Amino acid sequence: MYLKLSEFDYNYFVKKHFVLNFALGVLALFGFSTIFSLSTCFIKILFILSYILYFYFCIFLYIRARVKPDALLYAQHRFRSGYLTSFSFLLIALSISLNVAEIYFWSYIVIYILFHILIRFEMKTIQNNNKNLHDLTRDFNQKEGGLYDFIFSLTRYEYKINGWIIFFGFILIQVVLVAVLKGIFKITAPYELYIIPGVFFFISGFALYNMGLKMYLPYIILQEEVQ
Repeated sequence: MYLKLSEFDYNYFVKKHFVLNFALGVLALFGFSTIFSLSTCFIKILFILSYILYFYFCIFLYIRARVKPDALLYAQHRFRSGYLTSFSFLLIALSISLNVAEIYFWSYIVIYILFHILIRFEMKTIQNNNKNLHDLTRDFNQKEGGLYDFIFSLTRYEYKINGWIIFFGFILIQVVLVAVLKGIFKITAPYELYIIPGVFFFISGFALYNMGLKMYLPYIILQEEVQ
């Protein structure tokens, strides 16, 4: 498949998301620096390694897409950027959660891993339910179009999930988490220290959800068409 790349495609799929993720990484790093003294040695090392890997992949994906203009690399950058955006907000949530107790730090990690597994399952469901969508690429090949046009020509075939269920489910999980941990460990802290990390964790989960259900299908189809 040949897709005509434009400056708009580069700005939309590569440049803007690189700038966003780099800025979010700096923000997350600044947030961690404010609570550095609250962390144990193991958690400090975990954070430092996370930031090193985060900025490495952020810069690596950008340079690769910039040096070699390619539709698949552009789409991959957009797809992977969703993970980086989600991970940056997770790091902010984890940093703030340490102001309450370390148990909240580990609880958010466990919930995030479980949510990530759920998203991966949904992405495979999307792929299995849309095996005939390759026929649509034949129609697209017969007319001129850019990467943006191709990607969003498939968005109407996204797997339909009730977003409100995800929204309220995420809030309910965090409310239950706070109630259970406060009941078990008798932890007391200002309410904003429970709410603020929960908000950032929700944004992190939403970024992962949005990337998985919006971008996965077009990226996989493009990857298979190129191969």
